[in-house]
Amino acid sequence: GRAFWRDNPMVQPYTTGAIVQEHLPADGVQLGRIFAESLWGDYLLFSRRAGQLCVTRDPKGAIPCFYVVWGTCTIWFSNVADLPVAIRRQLRPDFDIIRLNFYCPKMAKRRTGLAGVDQVMAGTTVLVTDGPPIVVENWKPENFIPTSPPDLDASVKNIRDSVLEVVTA
Repeated sequence: GRAFWRDNPMVQPYTTGAIVQEHLPADGVQLGRIFAESLWGDYLLFSRRAGQLCVTRDPKGAIPCFYVVWGTCTIWFSNVADLPVAIRRQLRPDFDIIRLNFYCPKMAKRRTGLAGVDQVMAGTTVLVTDGPPIVVENWKPENFIPTSPPDLDASVKNIRDSVLEVVTA
């Protein structure tokens, strides 16, 4: 993928050497959070931290990333059609999530509709340890919403001023 520093989009971290392995945190969750908050672009970050594999997807989710736990290994892929070839078995439908898709078709979901196949959601990190994968949210749009209610009078004035400016232009 492509990654750019949020504060200076003209500088690409992987071409300038700005990401130095020794200065990165040992914790995979913290590493994923740093990437999600500091870098813009389309990327997947695969890293091994403190004995665990960490996979972070950019907040836009432009590059698809699916995974399936198969035996003692986790298989990662970006095209669901490649999975049956890799594991040499037919995939079964996940009727529970298919049913949910009828109720909420636009809602993003970690489950894909294929039994046992999940996706790394945009702005999340998946940690793979000895147990089942752990999903950690690094970035959420709700974090950018002000916690205090807006000043309605000021909002009305801004809208009126904007409309007046457009009309008189």
